[in-house]
Amino acid sequence: MVIAKNNNEQIALNFVQAYSELNMLKIKTLLAENIVAHITNKHAELDTVIGRTAYMLRQAESDIAGVEIKLTVPQIITINTGQVMLMVSVKVTRGEESMHNHAAYLLMVIDHQITELWMVDALPTQSNSFWKKT
Repeated sequence: MVIAKNNNEQIALNFVQAYSELNMLKIKTLLAENIVAHITNKHAELDTVIGRTAYMLRQAESDIAGVEIKLTVPQIITINTGQVMLMVSVKVTRGEESMHNHAAYLLMVIDHQITELWMVDALPTQSNSFWKKT
């Protein structure tokens, strides 16, 4: 795991850690109330979600029951003040099903909260198949 070089990078790493723990309450506390999130969908296009509540509802669409998850951050860099980019390796299993994927994030952090998020998924179709609720 990489080491944060500043507070904003630490917020980004805390965000990944919260996902690694499937801790939705911790994720929620890291998000600004008016967050704007641009998230890759199954068609490799971006959906824009506005607001903490809408973002959390989007996350609730994922089937996390019985999932074992391992997230690692091989690289994190500060682009500009308040702008952090990171690569996340995602390894998940549920029963006999597994997936190894990567996601890149660009986060805007202001006053210790994520105000804007851009996420691209390396394998959007496979990711959607794994996470969708049946």
